[in-house]
Amino acid sequence: EKEEEKVNRWQVYANVAPVYYKTLGKGSHIDDQFVQNSKSGEINMSYGVNVSYVLSDKLKLRSGFNSLDLSYDTDNVILYENVGSNSNTAPRNLDLSTTGQSFSAISADNLAVQQIGNGIGGNANAAISQRIAYYEVPLELEYNLVDNKFGINVIGGFSTFLLNDNQVYSEFDGFKTKVGEANNINDVSFSGNLGLGLDYKFSDKIKLNVQPTFKYQLNAYKNTSGNFRPYIVGVYTGLSYKF
Repeated sequence: EKEEEKVNRWQVYANVAPVYYKTLGKGSHIDDQFVQNSKSGEINMSYGVNVSYVLSDKLKLRSGFNSLDLSYDTDNVILYENVGSNSNTAPRNLDLSTTGQSFSAISADNLAVQQIGNGIGGNANAAISQRIAYYEVPLELEYNLVDNKFGINVIGGFSTFLLNDNQVYSEFDGFKTKVGEANNINDVSFSGNLGLGLDYKFSDKIKLNVQPTFKYQLNAYKNTSGNFRPYIVGVYTGLSYKF
């Protein structure tokens, strides 16, 4: 009898990616007064291990586990502390550190004349920086368009994000001070994913993968202001091994 050819359906790969976090719309996840302020994302890193299973000659099912850091700054903010006063105009979506002093934040964009009361620490035109860490579990389908030594794939699916860390800092003149954490981030959120996969075969078992991917977050926050629609862009690069 003719022996059946053994089909290697499992593939495992490690990946690392620079990731960029921004919003499609003009809005704020911190407070109403910061909707018009300029915002800036930063480049952070994602690390992970993924597996895929071959469903057919063209289609793979993918999943895995990634550790993901994100950061996002709200610029042009006046920050100040009041000593011996109960006055506190902290943004509504921030919970202050219990060890901190009375903290106030005002959008400089909303002031014609910037006049702030006296206080230790004075006032400073600074930025509020949101630092977030997630554990990510993707579930995606990969469709092969070209499957030669150089391959091209289309990737689509979704990710589940599990909140791991949530901190808010004030940043001014190169110095960073923790002021608290956001109270409107969901512990579990999801994203819709769309990407392009490029790979190069070193052998029948080992490939180099480069996968630029766009991830649109669906429910990362509650009680946002304006049209705040966050997304993540990453270029996932790594080696894969086929069993």
